Amino acid sequence: DSFVQRIVAAFTEELGFPFNFEVSLDSGVLLDAAVEQLFQKVNTENFEQITEAIQSFAMEKANEGKSWNRLPEELANFGRSLLCRPLSCCAGCTHPCFHGAIGAVD
Repeated sequence: DSFVQRIVAAFTEELGFPFNFEVSLDSGVLLDAAVEQLFQKVNTENFEQITEAIQSFAMEKANEGKSWNRLPEELANFGRSLLCRPLSCCAGCTHPCFHGAIGAVD
């Protein structure tokens, strides 16, 4: 929201943000950016577990008869399913429950 953006804008230097930072509340845009960053870490030093997880996910999709060329789209769709699933901690929420997707216990 604009209030939070004004607060963050006032502290861009202290927070280490670039002067022209952009705030996005579109979960699709955020998921696509996260998947892109994830793929940049594949086969790099210190990210062997990510590489193994991506390889395992790709093999699972291949075994299902799906193309591995659509792997980024499949991962983004998986992320969307996590964001949109109903969680018991969020009973009564009227918005997507991002906070629940990253640590709530069903």
